[in-house]
Amino acid sequence: MAAPETLRSILCAETWLWNDGTTSITFYENGTGRLVCTTELTAWIVAELDWKAHDPSHLDQVVTLDNSSWNPTTISDFSIEMTLTTRRPPDGPASDYPGRVNEHWLHDNAFRPKTYHLKLEQGRFRNQFDIMHKVRDGLQYALRLVFDPSPLPPDGEWNEESHGPHAMKLWEYTQFNARKYEEKDLGLWDKLMVWYEK
Repeated sequence: MAAPETLRSILCAETWLWNDGTTSITFYENGTGRLVCTTELTAWIVAELDWKAHDPSHLDQVVTLDNSSWNPTTISDFSIEMTLTTRRPPDGPASDYPGRVNEHWLHDNAFRPKTYHLKLEQGRFRNQFDIMHKVRDGLQYALRLVFDPSPLPPDGEWNEESHGPHAMKLWEYTQFNARKYEEKDLGLWDKLMVWYEK
């Protein structure tokens, strides 16, 4: 029998994706994690982060997921303190981008501790990139983590050299998904429904 899931184990079980891989956030149970944001040949952020829940006991609550329901349901609302660092992860995409990254694009205040309010939801979700760009045949996910504000630094924390983040408004990336539905788990109606969603 599998061990019961907690809010902490769900949060830390896998990488949370904004799109299908170039922007993501990962939390580890030891209070560290990583934030990655790359576009084509530019790495804006490939950094480790430090995080802690404002109420650590809240993360230990047992959660029972209802995999049969695809209606969006809030599992939990909670807040964390998170600090973006200039440390590059020891493995991962940073080695693919040997040029500028992290502090080369950001002002110092991007690396100060900040409070984030998170909402964990279950259901059936398309990623925020697909919704913004009206992609109808993208992946679907069972979990969504909504950040307020975005884990990506706001407009004023990017320096004058970082034209891409200003143009793309990276600070509007607020919804991250996990637990992808496999193609075999999606019926015809499930695939067609996305044509009617906004």
